[in-house]
Amino acid sequence: MVFCWLMLLGFQAWREWIAYSEQMRETKASLTNLASALAQHAGDTVEIADTAVLSLVGRIETIGVSPERLGAIEAELAAQVANGTRYNALTVVNADGSWLVGSNPVSAINLADRAYFRHHRDNPGREAFVGPPIRSRVTDQWVITVSRRFQSNDGGFAGVVVANIPLTYFVDHYAIMGSPHDLFETAR
Repeated sequence: MVFCWLMLLGFQAWREWIAYSEQMRETKASLTNLASALAQHAGDTVEIADTAVLSLVGRIETIGVSPERLGAIEAELAAQVANGTRYNALTVVNADGSWLVGSNPVSAINLADRAYFRHHRDNPGREAFVGPPIRSRVTDQWVITVSRRFQSNDGGFAGVVVANIPLTYFVDHYAIMGSPHDLFETAR
């Protein structure tokens, strides 16, 4: 009789272990898929901002940075950002870090101390630079920057175009998805 009880107990423990293992595999797969989706979303967001930056770099290198041309660009930048993009500011600074034009009108601001500015000033490469989180001096929000350098006609450093992606954009987007704890509870 004791042997039968032990066999039943062992069989039940084995079934519980199998169910637990399957639940853990499903939860791991769900979390892996979630991580992949979040990484894809973050990558897409940076790519969207970089596309706007790259377009503006090409335009500035073609038409220049005269006050008349910058005035026309400023109105377009404000409209573009107001259109509901994933970034909340586009800014152009000259070779000494002084503000030239942006989607948020500002005067007398210098950004030469920012990591993105120093990176582009000190590196002749044309690739995008995704900076560390910083507090925007214009909006006072924490942002991630996506930037590229633009060059003068002789190929020298002429300045930087930068897009700000507010960290609240990611927080708000990911909050919609729920917490990992919620996902784990759903998988149970």
